[in-house]
Amino acid sequence: MYISGSLYEESERAVITYTTAIDFADDVTYNFRAHLIGIATKQSNGKTEAKMSIHMSGSGFPVNHNYSNDIGRQIETPDGQLGFYLIDGGETFRDFEIAEETFEANPTGSGKLQFVVHSGEWYVQDVTVRPSADTGFNPDWIRIVAPVPNFSQQRPDTYEFLAEFYDINNNIAETVAFNTGSTFWGGNEYIVGSNNVLSGSMVIGNAIGAGIEMAGANSGYMRSIGYTGFASASNGSGYAGFLMYSGSVLPGSGDNYAGVGLELVAPGGSGSLRFSTNPSRFEVLADSFYVGSPTSQFISGSEGQIEISSSGF
Repeated sequence: MYISGSLYEESERAVITYTTAIDFADDVTYNFRAHLIGIATKQSNGKTEAKMSIHMSGSGFPVNHNYSNDIGRQIETPDGQLGFYLIDGGETFRDFEIAEETFEANPTGSGKLQFVVHSGEWYVQDVTVRPSADTGFNPDWIRIVAPVPNFSQQRPDTYEFLAEFYDINNNIAETVAFNTGSTFWGGNEYIVGSNNVLSGSMVIGNAIGAGIEMAGANSGYMRSIGYTGFASASNGSGYAGFLMYSGSVLPGSGDNYAGVGLELVAPGGSGSLRFSTNPSRFEVLADSFYVGSPTSQFISGSEGQIEISSSGF
């Protein structure tokens, strides 16, 4: 970037802030690098100079100066030196090439990089901020956020994590990082768009082998887990439950499922409801039944009696 301006008062400064905040850790040495070029311009006090300082603004760099609130703490090296870049004394142009400063955050927190131009014109490029360690564990502190894959088993679940370390030659180290007892809920499934197909089986329930199954097998159906057909559920040789289907399903059940249907069978075959389009049928087996409205017309049956009531019958 190119920064220029005419600053006529000693207190005036041009402040350029990188809006992306960086996380910094306390007691970790960081390195600032940038290619800087300065051009000295004549100031109101008669001096020809170009002056710029590097600052960090954020919770990790509480201010310790009397500047305005929009300027953060000036980068200060561990030995107390401040990062100033100055051209004066008759020189009008200088290529600083790679300017480099080391600094530390105090306390742990975030920070935004600032270029504060006091005078002159400046070109800035190839800016980097990173931990300064170049050997051994590099950097000496880092935070990695990685998504955990969707789990194929029940969620939540407890997972153990193991990290292995390798040197530059890909030789594994004897030291490992191990963590146990971490509970993960996993990510939710989010399906959008059209033409999505469920060709396998999905279970709705809180335990394996129980609940409701949705399956894309054959023509597709939804059933109580364990329900294998109307005949076996009614005579007690199979599990009771329900089945909603769109065509021929459960080929090994012994029942001839040939059309769209709905079945509900109570335990022991004490009651059932059966509807299908092929064959066309509607069957209800119950000790009592009621169809209609008590204020207009109805058909009911219980205790061996049938009652029909209607104003027009």
